[in-house]
Amino acid sequence: MKVVYGLHQLILEGTFREFPVVGLVGDRVVHGKIDELERKPEANGTASHAIYLSDCKTRGWPHLPPPRDTVSGRVQLMVYKELFDALLVPSTMTGPKVETGHDAAEKDNADILPTSHTSVFDQIFEKFHLHPDAPFSSSCLRDYQRSIGSVLDEDLNPSRAKTLGDLVVLWDAYTAKLGLGQRDATHRVTSSPVLKIVYRGSKPMQGKPTGSIIGESRFTHNRLWLSEHLAWALDYWSGTRDPVGVGRATASTCDNCEFFQDCEWR
Repeated sequence: MKVVYGLHQLILEGTFREFPVVGLVGDRVVHGKIDELERKPEANGTASHAIYLSDCKTRGWPHLPPPRDTVSGRVQLMVYKELFDALLVPSTMTGPKVETGHDAAEKDNADILPTSHTSVFDQIFEKFHLHPDAPFSSSCLRDYQRSIGSVLDEDLNPSRAKTLGDLVVLWDAYTAKLGLGQRDATHRVTSSPVLKIVYRGSKPMQGKPTGSIIGESRFTHNRLWLSEHLAWALDYWSGTRDPVGVGRATASTCDNCEFFQDCEWR
């Protein structure tokens, strides 16, 4: 329900913080919160808008981290983009199945990514044995309708959503209002591939108060690199490969580890 409220606020105010996302990475359920979504006009001067994702990280040094120390943050934000874009794939309840349309070069590990599947709603309903036609309780309806507040138009009227299936239909109406989602059988509009991490100070530094902006890093979403990285990581968590110690170039990351003194890799 909060995802619908998030899109509602994007239409009204152009920004929303702590946007919840959920989906499957491989066969594992992953959920999180996008630090900030922004709706901005396209740079090409057209009347259309784009949705931008960004994350905020705190840092105890007054400078940006080196690229090798930004991998986890970039992976996190790229996974969140995948989860958000996967929510834009229409459910079989509201539209026909569609091809993902990604490049053939990505196929080896592509199935691990959320956007490689037809509908995250269908997947979640099946995995958790949820019934899309089961009615919401009266208290659930009251709370979520109160959170939405104003009604933009009849197609976006939250009072029409009495079940999970109705909520998916409402979600699709909101994405269409924002110019997102499946426009036809071969064309799907997703969030911007340009992602941003903002770094803020975790303490007063150089005369600036806690929370002051140190700088920001912008990068482009890379499905091929992400799918390969996630496949490598999940091989460890599924027990199909041994752990790998850090290299010399990244040994400084061990300084705060509680197992530092007895580590077999050092």
